[in-house]
Amino acid sequence: MWTIRLRTLVAAIGLIATLTVFVSIPCGYFYVQYTNTANELAYKADLATARVAKFVYLHRTLWQYQALRIAELVELSQEEGKNYALDVHDAADKVVVSVGPALPAPVLIRSHPIVISGNVIGRVESKSSLRPLLWETSFAALLGAVFGIAIYFAVRVFPLTVLDRTLGALETANATIRNSSKQLQVQNERFDAALTHMSQGLVMFDSSAHLVVFNQRYID
Repeated sequence: MWTIRLRTLVAAIGLIATLTVFVSIPCGYFYVQYTNTANELAYKADLATARVAKFVYLHRTLWQYQALRIAELVELSQEEGKNYALDVHDAADKVVVSVGPALPAPVLIRSHPIVISGNVIGRVESKSSLRPLLWETSFAALLGAVFGIAIYFAVRVFPLTVLDRTLGALETANATIRNSSKQLQVQNERFDAALTHMSQGLVMFDSSAHLVVFNQRYID
């Protein structure tokens, strides 16, 4: 019974370790990269908002019609333009300027309001597609599966193999002991029978003169 429980415990530990590795690697990777991307977008939105707000402060009435100038203020670098876009909205939520490529869904968006003299006159949105991150997370999941299978064999299969060998050797030793005990019992029974049916009395002493063996004939 305890052998079955031990095997079940080892199997459960191996399964838990495998699932933990399989889940933690892609989830951990996605969480870290998602957080970094969100923080970067928030920083870029804040930076672009500061530039636009400075321009709007000098051109409060017609700033919505200065799309070219605003586009120059929030122009993206060649590296940023690969998976990054930025929109400037007015107070009516109309897009004044949109720079960057069309991004495939799903898209992560971070926005920052444009505040002039305590009034919100628009907002800046920075966007980035999460599709590359999802592909990277899928690869991380595949890597986690490989590591999980390796850990499964390391934690479950190998220990159980050693356990089976150990239990097999123990069972063999127990069988040998039981066989030896039976043989000794048979010899003792034969010896006792021989002493009982002897016609002469028999007594034996050890080197210290202690009585070791005697039969009923000797007592009689």
